[in-house]
Amino acid sequence: MQNPNQNPRNAKPQRNGDNHSPVSLRVIALWFLVPLCLIIIYNLLRNGPDAVAEIKYNPDFVQLVESGKIRECKIVTETSGAQYIRGEMMAVDQKTGRPRSFKVDVVVTDGLPDWLKQHGVPFSFVRPKLDFWQLVQGALPFLLVLGLLYFLFVRQMRAVGSGALSFGKSRARLLTRDRNKITFKEVAGID
Repeated sequence: MQNPNQNPRNAKPQRNGDNHSPVSLRVIALWFLVPLCLIIIYNLLRNGPDAVAEIKYNPDFVQLVESGKIRECKIVTETSGAQYIRGEMMAVDQKTGRPRSFKVDVVVTDGLPDWLKQHGVPFSFVRPKLDFWQLVQGALPFLLVLGLLYFLFVRQMRAVGSGALSFGKSRARLLTRDRNKITFKEVAGID
């Protein structure tokens, strides 16, 4: 009886002079994704979730300005067109020892800067700059979906007959008269 490991059909072709295995795309993707995830996690933990209190414009923000409890504020206009006021109060946060931060959603009109000047609140206009991490955070979900589609479809097309999308393909072998011929005499008496 022949050893199944020595069967020529089970033997893998030998390469001459090639002792190293080829690096798969999966390994390369892993080497890029792991450091990228670590950098993103580090960036999120380093900055931390800023404790910014969302307050309403009227009456909360108006009362704070009129009572002189605002240290400074920045009128921010994002690239999307959204406008808000971000700033610091005179009150100090007990946990951090820094001034408490706030954010107010507003529509900036011509009267807002004059009203802030009238109450002695220092302010500035700010347009946030688009940085590398914002681009990465915006592109990451799109790249993950593309990677998932690649592993589901393209890799299945490479392994044409052995994947999950190989339904409808017959694995039956064609019998010829010359080989695989079994007669009744060969199987007679077998129980």
